Amino acid sequence: SSALLYFCRPDDAGVFRNALGGFTPCFTELFALGIGHIAFYLFVPLRLWVLFNSSIEKSPLNSLSKWGHRILTFLSIFNALIPLLQMNARFGGLSNLYITSDSMPPMELTSYILAIVAWLLSTSVMITEIEKGICQKYDWMIRFAWLLSFAGHCAKINFVVAMHPERDYFFYLYICQFCSHGVLALFAVLYHPRFTTQYKTISPQIEKDLELQVVDQKYQQFGLFFFSFF
Repeated sequence: SSALLYFCRPDDAGVFRNALGGFTPCFTELFALGIGHIAFYLFVPLRLWVLFNSSIEKSPLNSLSKWGHRILTFLSIFNALIPLLQMNARFGGLSNLYITSDSMPPMELTSYILAIVAWLLSTSVMITEIEKGICQKYDWMIRFAWLLSFAGHCAKINFVVAMHPERDYFFYLYICQFCSHGVLALFAVLYHPRFTTQYKTISPQIEKDLELQVVDQKYQQFGLFFFSFF
């Protein structure tokens, strides 16, 4: 349709020799990478709700794991910065990695915005977990989004390397982005945070039950003391 053609602006030069043809960049940016972005939009709000819900038990990170989370925070900020720099360069008139159109098609702008917001959401989760701790039951959510995002970039880098023999600004910027996603994927698989043993956050309901148990024990002791006179 004309709307799809306007949105994607497919390549007409026959550069892409596959089933998708000129729609390859559009498919890669919005489907292969977009699935990872959608995972962020689905899981991060739920993850933040869990972290801010005082009735759900959370385990505070120890000092070493807090440094691990600071590294993850830096990588998330870096991954939000890269598409911002790419978008700025495109507005400045530079050509992109494998998008042959001189002007920036709407799908490319959409991909940049989705990526920036997704990685800012990831950053917010890391910062919140440093402060509030982790609910281990839901720890898989953000890891799953990191792995999906890296899988999308594994599909994209094949086109980038094949179509970009010259090593320019966009190429090196993307290689840095790909490496950053790779490190996060390794963290998603291998990083298991440790928790402090000094204290543990308990839910208000558990705290209330403990208080009732203490009061009940005091009444029982008082009853035994009172009836001991008879």
